[in-house]
Amino acid sequence: MNGEPAAAQRVRGPAIGLIVTAILTGFGSLAVAAFSIAGFVFGENRLNDYGPYRPGESVTQLGAGLTMAAIWFLVACFILYAGLQMSRLRSRELCLVASVLAMIPCTTAICCLVGLPMGIWALIVLNRPEVRAAFR
Repeated sequence: MNGEPAAAQRVRGPAIGLIVTAILTGFGSLAVAAFSIAGFVFGENRLNDYGPYRPGESVTQLGAGLTMAAIWFLVACFILYAGLQMSRLRSRELCLVASVLAMIPCTTAICCLVGLPMGIWALIVLNRPEVRAAFR
């Protein structure tokens, strides 16, 4: 081992995985916000399946889109922070919460593709005895 404790080497991969999940979720939240705003700005004159939009309908869609984008962005910030803490072997409980949060559907923009495997990997590594001991 290249001078680094075994626990630090074990958490490096899952920590990077959580950081990547957070970055992708952050970009996903920005995309949702942009599409919500674009739908509000350019969607007033288009028709839906039931006829023209009613006056408050696009405002509701904008609010829902921006709310979801804000939630995803806050979750991304939390997971990013936890991934950084994990790479430094700090705040094990915070890392456990972020790992579970990354796996929950609809809390990250890409939960099933990246968040689920990264969260599982992080949980497995965080529960190894040598890693647990390194966090103390």
